[in-house]
Amino acid sequence: MPGPELVTSSSAFVPTDLQTDGLKRLAEQLSQEVSQPSRLAFARSFCFVAVHAFRLSTRSKPNTGLKRRTSIAKLTDQHFETARKIGNDAADLPFGTAAYSLSTLYTLLLPKTIRSKFGIYFTPPSLVERLLDLAEQGGVDWRTANVIDPACGGGAFVGPVIERIVESYGAKRHASEKLLGHLAAHVRGVEIDPFSGWMAQIFAQLTLERLLGLRRSKFPQFVTRADALTGLNDDYGKLDLVIGNPPYGRVTLSAKARLEYSRSLYGHANLYGLFTDLAVRLAKSGGLIAYVTPTSFLGGQYFSRLRELLRTEATPLGIDFISDRAGVFEDVLQETALTITRKGRTNDLVRVSLNTPAKSNLNCLIEDLGAYSLPHSQIPWILPRSHRLARILSLLEDMHFTLGRYGYAVTTGPLVWNRHKSQLFDIPGANRFPLIWAEAVNGSGRFAFTSNRRNHKPFFETISGQEFMLTKTECILVQRTTAKEQERRLVAAILPKAFLANHGAVVIENHLNVIRRFSEADNLTLLGEREDISLRGLLGFLNSQLADDLLRCISGSVAVSAFELNALPLPSPIVMQGVDRLVAENADQLAIDDFLTRSVGGS
Repeated sequence: MPGPELVTSSSAFVPTDLQTDGLKRLAEQLSQEVSQPSRLAFARSFCFVAVHAFRLSTRSKPNTGLKRRTSIAKLTDQHFETARKIGNDAADLPFGTAAYSLSTLYTLLLPKTIRSKFGIYFTPPSLVERLLDLAEQGGVDWRTANVIDPACGGGAFVGPVIERIVESYGAKRHASEKLLGHLAAHVRGVEIDPFSGWMAQIFAQLTLERLLGLRRSKFPQFVTRADALTGLNDDYGKLDLVIGNPPYGRVTLSAKARLEYSRSLYGHANLYGLFTDLAVRLAKSGGLIAYVTPTSFLGGQYFSRLRELLRTEATPLGIDFISDRAGVFEDVLQETALTITRKGRTNDLVRVSLNTPAKSNLNCLIEDLGAYSLPHSQIPWILPRSHRLARILSLLEDMHFTLGRYGYAVTTGPLVWNRHKSQLFDIPGANRFPLIWAEAVNGSGRFAFTSNRRNHKPFFETISGQEFMLTKTECILVQRTTAKEQERRLVAAILPKAFLANHGAVVIENHLNVIRRFSEADNLTLLGEREDISLRGLLGFLNSQLADDLLRCISGSVAVSAFELNALPLPSPIVMQGVDRLVAENADQLAIDDFLTRSVGGS
C-alpha cells in the first residue's frame, strides 16, 4: 500500500479560546446567563454581532466602533462586547478556520432541542478540503461544474467551492463581473435555518472580497432558504456535484414525504439518509455526490434499502473513515465518514482510507486501506477501519459463512421494561420469572443473575397473552449497547441450562440480543447446508478478538444490533470446529484467540 499522504489547508496557530473546547466553555457560560425561551434569539443576536465584527475586521483594523443596533435582539453591554471581541479575534485566523469557529459557536449556543431536531453540525476545514480533493480526483471540472450543497448550514462548502472555481481560472481570471455571473449560475447553497443561511451568504461574499479584492454592497445570492427535501424537484438530474454535510437524526415524515422517499426507507427515517437519496436524484448521470455522514448507512438495518439504492444507482468510489470523532464534530457520538459517489457507477470496488484529523482541524493524515467489493443486496458492507482490520479482511476471502449457516438466529429480547413497570417485582411469586438485564452479561463472558442498576428489578410477572416473552431454552446473550470506553463491542455469555431448570423460564429485556438454534418450528430456510458448531463453541468465537474486529468492519457504533450479528462473517467450518474442540477441552479465551490468529493469519 502507498504511504500516508498529509493533506493540509492553511497552517496557523489557533488561539485556545476559539478552538472547539474554548468555544464550548464559552457557550456553556453564556447559556447559563440566558433563559431557555430566549436562547434562540440570543444565539442569533450574539453571532450576528460576532460575524459583523469579523467582516469589518477582515477589511481593515479590528473594529471598535460597531454600533449596538447591529444586534438582532437586545444584548447586554458585556455580551455585546464579548461577541465583538470574538469577531475581531477570528480575523487573525485562517479564513476557513474563522468561519468554522463562528459557525460552531452558533450551533453551541442553540437550544439543544433545535440542534437535535435539525441535526446541525458544521464541518472542520480539513475535512472540507479533503472532500473537495476527492471530488477533483473523481473528475469534477471546477470551470464548468454546477454545484449544490442542499443543506449548507453556515457555508462550510459554499465558500470553498467558490474559491476552487475562482482559482481554476488562474492568472487569466475573467473580469470580476463575468466571473460573478458565472459563479451565480453554478454555485448554490440551500438552508432551512435562516440564520445559518445568512452566515453562509456572508462567508461566500467575504471569500470573493478576499480572492478578487472586491468591495461592493451587492453580491449574487448564493444561498436560498428552503427545505431541500421538498423544494428541489426542478433540479433533479442536473447537477455535476452535490456536496455537503447533511443533517443527522431521526425524523417523523408525513405520509406524502414517506411515499416520496419510500425507495430508500426501511423503518425509521434519518435525515442524512433522506439527503443521500435526494443527492442521487439531483446528480446527473456521471455526476458526483460528496458527503460527510455517519457510517450507519454501511451496516444498519434501517439503511438496507438505501444501500440497495446506492448499489444500483450510485456506488461509492471512495470512503474515508474518520479515525477519531472526538473534537471533530462536537457532541457527535457516531462514527463519521467522507464518501464520494458517482451517479450511474455500478462496479464493485470502493477505495477505503483512514482519515486522521489534526487537533487544530487544519490538516489530516490520509492512509490507504485498499479496495473492497460491495454486495449486490441489502446486507451490510464489510469494510476495514484500520490497517489491522484490512489485513484480517484480506485473509477472510470466503466470507459467506454466517450464524445462519451454522444453524443459529439472532433476535432481540422481547421486554421493553418501561412499558410494563407495574409487572416488575423485587421478590419471586406466582407467574413471576427472573428478569434478565444487560448487566447479567459481564465482560469475562459469564452470566450472573443481577439487577443492580436504577429502576431494575429481578422479577417480571407475566399475564395472559405474554407467553411469547418467556425463554425456556439455553441461548447466548449479547449486550446490545456498550459504553464507548469499553474495549470490546461484543460482550456475550450463555444463559445456562441449570438456571433455566431452576426457574422454568426467564424474561429477557430489550437491551440484550438472543442467539439460539433454529428449530423445526421456526420454518426458516438456511443458505446451503447447515454446519454444526456447539453453543459454547460459538460463544468462544463471539468473545474472541477476531469476532470483535469483524463487527467493527460492519459498524462503528457502540450499539450491536441483531441485524448486524446475523450478518457477521464467521470463519470456515474447519476453523470453527477447531474452536469447538478447544472449548470442549476447557481452553481459556487467550488460547482460543491464539488459535484463531494462527488459523486466520491475522495479528
